[in-house]
Amino acid sequence: MQIGARHRYAIPKALHRHQILTRFLTDFVISEQALAYVDRWLPRGVRKRLRSRAIPADLARLTETSMHILWQGRNQSAQKLGRESWDQTMVRESIRACPADTTIMVGLYLEAIAAFEEMKSRGIQTVMEVYIAPHSALIVRDENKKYPQIASRRYDAMCETADQTWGRAIAATDHYIAPSQFVVEGLNYFGVDTSCVRVVPYGVPDEFFCVENKPIPKRVLFVGTADIRKGIHYFAEASSRLHHAGYEFHVVGGACDRVQKLLRENHVVYHGRIPRHQTLAEYEKADLFVLPSLAEGSATVAYESMAAGVPVITTPNAGSVITNEIDGIIVPVCDANELTKQIDRIASNRNLRDELAGEARTTAARYRLDAYGDRFVEALLELTGSGVPKNQHPEGNTAP
Repeated sequence: MQIGARHRYAIPKALHRHQILTRFLTDFVISEQALAYVDRWLPRGVRKRLRSRAIPADLARLTETSMHILWQGRNQSAQKLGRESWDQTMVRESIRACPADTTIMVGLYLEAIAAFEEMKSRGIQTVMEVYIAPHSALIVRDENKKYPQIASRRYDAMCETADQTWGRAIAATDHYIAPSQFVVEGLNYFGVDTSCVRVVPYGVPDEFFCVENKPIPKRVLFVGTADIRKGIHYFAEASSRLHHAGYEFHVVGGACDRVQKLLRENHVVYHGRIPRHQTLAEYEKADLFVLPSLAEGSATVAYESMAAGVPVITTPNAGSVITNEIDGIIVPVCDANELTKQIDRIASNRNLRDELAGEARTTAARYRLDAYGDRFVEALLELTGSGVPKNQHPEGNTAP
């Protein structure tokens, strides 16, 4: 069960490739065959959206889509109906889609709790893919208190129900697959037995390896939602401190008005949300990629930057695959001083910068998107005692 097109459907594609998928429940997809038929007549915007939801025809035949899930997940008025209504929808649609011979159910994070409760009562093993550290809201709540001018209050509300929600999750979930050790730490915080967890880092699409990075010295890039959880205020502070030395800091991604004001005040160039080809062009020009996140699962933009040959400076809480001083730089979380120091250090030492870039690309090559799906399947079968798939990859899952 997966809502949306996460990782371009790498997990259901891999499950199908290994011939262990009996049904794929999601909100909306279109088969590649059907898309090819109607593609030429569609408006450009619609065509782009549909392409992101296209799956192979043989996978589409095993797919159950739910307009109830699509409507309730996208429609704000439906979301106001609350958690109980969402849970009822997920249970109903899971029962409808679940074949009688199902033995394992895989679901995304907390979206799957109610469906897991129902499936576990039927003797079906449940496996949760945890895509963000469970204690993220607690971390952001504390940061909200220090920086109220850019606070994200939705995390405060999440903290109020965190213990209850994770109590349900633990009771309903047999196994967990996490993208980083930082996520494992969050699971452990709420009392999850880490022997039931496997770490499977994400993968990066091939187009990022095609980027020809021709860096403009001292051009620093951030890609993603520019908010307090991503540490955008530390990025802005580093920009303010280094602006006089000829640095240019650029942000690609959405931001609320309050954050946009912060960026302007600190000499950051804000591009907003831009098409993928323009984002790739920003990677081509970037000298460094900086992601001072407070909490992630495993930030995909770090993988993308590494594949593009752009050195990454980030925090341990970003959940990256970086080895400090080998293929990137890890700085302490919430430390503007060290962040600024490392940006200036790497940008000022061109040999070191280029060495990190080369190593980053080498590391990223071990984490391609197809390999991610295969590693996920391997971890899934190990956790559930279902055996090991024939096509193993050298970068297998890492037990915590």
